[in-house]
Amino acid sequence: MGADPIIQFSKLLGLGRRTGIPLRAESSGNIPDDDYMMRVHKRKIMGGDVANMSIGQGDILISPLQMAQAMSVIANGGFLHQARLVLQIQTLGNKVVAAYPDRIREEVRISPEVHEELRRAMVGVTSDGSGTAHRAKVKGVEVAGKTGTAQWGPTDRQRIAAWFAGFMPASSPQYAFAAVYEGEPNVKSIGGGSHAAPLIGKIFKEVYAAKVAGTKPAAQAPVVEAAPEAEEGDAVLDESN
Repeated sequence: MGADPIIQFSKLLGLGRRTGIPLRAESSGNIPDDDYMMRVHKRKIMGGDVANMSIGQGDILISPLQMAQAMSVIANGGFLHQARLVLQIQTLGNKVVAAYPDRIREEVRISPEVHEELRRAMVGVTSDGSGTAHRAKVKGVEVAGKTGTAQWGPTDRQRIAAWFAGFMPASSPQYAFAAVYEGEPNVKSIGGGSHAAPLIGKIFKEVYAAKVAGTKPAAQAPVVEAAPEAEEGDAVLDESN
């Protein structure tokens, strides 16, 4: 299919550009195009670059928040909502000082057939016997997701970033999520299914248990407890907003 459709749809999903949350340090990431390749590598995109792009490697840079946002687009059938940290700001007397209404940034045209096939395949990642993310299962909730494993850093101290991203419940999504487990240098036995998927499973088991019990989830983030020896990143979007 070539590079152009991959670049086009990546940007429509919000990849390679800031989400717009009010954090000055937010990175835009990178989806390489011909202009970027000429500026950095003095050549246009070639076949090997397209192969790298198709599996999210090479010069691609994506944040966990961007990936969670992209998963929300797949979950809701093609609408990229503006990411928000708060709904509104109000005084102690309940007077609204500022409000941040829902806004659609992009609309991605996804046919019902393609949308259903994506959903079915992503559910298989967690529910099929050969799926890579069975450790993300949450009892009574159908989880749709995709694992990924990327390498980064110098060759003699290469590190692995293990990903798991998706949404749930699969048939009527409420949450989109992304988790990244960053391994130590030169540790090879790390993968999205074995390290990132369990982080999501642990978080949402607590979320749904709290819903059933009518209580709030514990204040501490379970992701911190899961692997204290490594750095982790996580992003969760409430898709109902």
